Amino acid sequence: MKKISTRPNTISNRYARALFDLVLERDAIDLTLADFVSLRELSLKVKDFDAFAADPVLSRAEQEGILTQVLSKMSLQPLTNDFLKVVVRHRRLFMLENIIQSFEVLVAKYRRLVKAHVQTARALTEVQKSALSLSLSRTLNSEIELIETVDESLMGGLVVRVGSEMLDHSLKSKLKNIHQSMIEAS
Repeated sequence: MKKISTRPNTISNRYARALFDLVLERDAIDLTLADFVSLRELSLKVKDFDAFAADPVLSRAEQEGILTQVLSKMSLQPLTNDFLKVVVRHRRLFMLENIIQSFEVLVAKYRRLVKAHVQTARALTEVQKSALSLSLSRTLNSEIELIETVDESLMGGLVVRVGSEMLDHSLKSKLKNIHQSMIEAS
């Protein structure tokens, strides 16, 4: 699925908010998130999904008919099916990825879940992940979801990015700072 925009007051945010309110009422957050995982997998398998979603030649009825056939083969909850039909009726299927992302942001805020992107020179052990998660959780007063990537060029240490904040405690960065200080001193 193609991402369209991440501006705060977009149409996709309104759809996500409406769905979030319904899902919250019905205590179906996890089911809806699982449905969205299935939809993303479908869009990756069907190479023409983006073209189908944005095709102005297809009428609403044709688009809804095709989507209904596809959804009948999936085991999505009725609320997700109905929501997707509303999205198609309003010709917003091309915004589905943005709607899903906005929905995930709302869920994360509701659950006080913060994504922390961590870069390390070597993969962290489970003990290190737990310790880092606990430390970040205490500092940010939120539940932490660690997203780890390995970048051997860091040589050691780690870089943590949470939102727009970044902590760089990598050996590469420290060596770079020492090098810069030596250049400035000479």
